[in-house]
Amino acid sequence: FGGKDGRPSRYQLVSNGVVRDLPSKATVQLHAGDVIRMETCGGGGFGPPAERDPEGVLRDVRERKVSLDRARSCYGVAIDAGSLTIDIVETARLRKEMQPQ
Repeated sequence: FGGKDGRPSRYQLVSNGVVRDLPSKATVQLHAGDVIRMETCGGGGFGPPAERDPEGVLRDVRERKVSLDRARSCYGVAIDAGSLTIDIVETARLRKEMQPQ
């Protein structure tokens, strides 16, 4: 119904500033200061993201489920970082740009 694919899980080892992708199942030797980064998978969407209610996108930003950048690039919702409110004019412009020509 126009939704986008979900994102797969991702695992990384960050050691001495170097990022190395890991498979989903791995044994690694860790050293002091190393970081294992795990990004869990995300479900796919239902319907075109640019048609989602901007208030729902704002709620997801406030709950830290969606970043300000993703709200803008994926959903076409411009949110003021300071006040966490929707910029209605900019949102309308973004969504117009996202429409198929």
